[in-house]
Amino acid sequence: MNRRLLPLLAAALLLLPMPAAAAGPPAPVTVTLPLDSGPVTLPALQIEGVNHFWLRDLAVALGDTDARFDLRWDAQRGVISLLPGADYAPLGDELQPPKSQQAPLRVDCDLLVGGRALRLHGYALNGRRYVALGDLAPLIGLDRLYAGQRGAAFDLGLRYRMDHLPDLAPGAPPSLRELLFFAFFTAGRPDPMPASTVDRIALRHFGVAGVAHASTREWRLEGAAYHAAGWSFASACPVGLVELQTYEEAGRSMTELTLDCYELAEFDWLPADFSPLSVTSPSPPLAHLIEQKRAGLEAGQSVLEALRELVVEGDTAALPCLRQVRVKYALYPSTGEPMFICAKTLWK
Repeated sequence: MNRRLLPLLAAALLLLPMPAAAAGPPAPVTVTLPLDSGPVTLPALQIEGVNHFWLRDLAVALGDTDARFDLRWDAQRGVISLLPGADYAPLGDELQPPKSQQAPLRVDCDLLVGGRALRLHGYALNGRRYVALGDLAPLIGLDRLYAGQRGAAFDLGLRYRMDHLPDLAPGAPPSLRELLFFAFFTAGRPDPMPASTVDRIALRHFGVAGVAHASTREWRLEGAAYHAAGWSFASACPVGLVELQTYEEAGRSMTELTLDCYELAEFDWLPADFSPLSVTSPSPPLAHLIEQKRAGLEAGQSVLEALRELVVEGDTAALPCLRQVRVKYALYPSTGEPMFICAKTLWK
């Protein structure tokens, strides 16, 4: 090789994307998936606050469900071929708790699903590929096996407005801007909004004491209250459940779930209790809702009640989804309210 090319080659290699290590060793956890057919338990690695699963563990654990799938190595394309609905032949080392204390590497997981090439963000550890369940669930139909949990997830999303839940890294407080939005919706949209309300919600739902109050672009702090500085918002944001997990961590029961946040254009200018039948030119999603739920709406059913029924039935193809939220929380035993530990918004 020409020696004069070596420095140029070395410099070029430095520009190539290299796998990055996670912040630290993963924490092994035992996770339960409360499926309609019965609970499924399997090991997982908690990496930067989110549970990740070895693909082969999932293939074995879901082998007796309608979300079963097979895995094969496509040597010609250099990708993993995932076959939804096919039976998986175990290798014998699945469902064993991981023992490595090394930090996993952030790598993309290339999959071939139904002839379609997909790339999931994930991690590699000891030759195994780990992915988040929320990314895999729609590919194998796992989301269809949570019908019994959809109603509670819908209610949670409406109560705490998941489209305004702050992005949270484990152990990190939410930004003031995101905290103010969340407090505004959780407290029933008060304007002005007392700073004491923000303090109470920050402590109750994020474990944050001593909020450093200040004005933001959307909020003007005057004395001990915040005033909205002229911005618009949707009156409601219905959600659909993609996946749900429960597990124990440090003596607390944790729930981790992924939600699709649906958008109904009418919520951008009408209140959350508007009458769908009074809208003269409904958007396509609202027109579908009216078509499917006309009898209930004519009998006085609210738009949110009709949407809840539609989501519980799994009839969501007509609802546009622009964002997905991955959430981890613990419930206060005394009140049943959530303490949010980790949250991430994934834009579609």
